Amino acid sequence: MSASKTIIWAACDRGGDTMCVAGGCNARRARPPMIALDELLARVNAAFGLRVSSFTALIEHQVAASRWRRLDTPQHIDDMEITGLVDASAFLPEALYVVTDESYDKEVGAFAVHRDDLRAFAGAYRERNGVAMFNGDTLIVGIESKLIWMFHHEGVWTLFDGRRAAMAD
Repeated sequence: MSASKTIIWAACDRGGDTMCVAGGCNARRARPPMIALDELLARVNAAFGLRVSSFTALIEHQVAASRWRRLDTPQHIDDMEITGLVDASAFLPEALYVVTDESYDKEVGAFAVHRDDLRAFAGAYRERNGVAMFNGDTLIVGIESKLIWMFHHEGVWTLFDGRRAAMAD
């Protein structure tokens, strides 16, 4: 029986976007692999011990208002600056799932991106998708890490630590 392979987006040292299978470059690809939002939400609920019905519910009900940090000038900050707020080293070296407004448009799902390639992914996002990565609510989900970095469209952000939520139960 063969093991399941995780397909993730990664910056390629040859330039451009690459679809990588189990860490090895496999084929050039214009857009990163996707995961259906329902499937990702089921994985989050199982891994984090939650029962949220949507990512909106997760954003609105799992994090206390005092844990959100406000950007100084959210309308004048670009994707790379916001991505700089994400402490990628807090996540395990795993596939991260990026949920943006585009994830809901045409039901494309969440983007699968390796932790180490998050900045490159954010840098290429506008060119690939025609809009800023942080033009609405954006989540960066690490299933194995049990961490979700959340950006709210009103210019606030936080890190939800599922390990602490599990300890509070």
